[in-house]
Amino acid sequence: NMWAQSWVSLLDITQPFSGKPSVDVTPIMEAKNLTALEMFKISEEFFTSLGLKPMPEEFWKHSLIEKPKDREIICHASAWDFCNGKDYRVATPALFSAMPSICLSITCELEELEI
Repeated sequence: NMWAQSWVSLLDITQPFSGKPSVDVTPIMEAKNLTALEMFKISEEFFTSLGLKPMPEEFWKHSLIEKPKDREIICHASAWDFCNGKDYRVATPALFSAMPSICLSITCELEELEI
């Protein structure tokens, strides 16, 4: 699609250890019962372990990480850089019905802001 959210067509040339069974971590992730915020924090730990800076407080304050309980929203996962060096945001509530793809989506949204 135009947002490059599906790379399935490239799997045959990008999958490591071709011919070996793939590892599905979905059951383990579901058993941990992590919140979206916890998954974002884990993703941030990964990026900071690579030497990147942690997300600023504004990110955690203004991002729409979990689906609001007080209203309905329609939202495509996205990341924004407000180009002022401190205000970055994500909106991801549409992801929470699809556990297998949520970790990849969270990592991609943070990656857009980190790079």
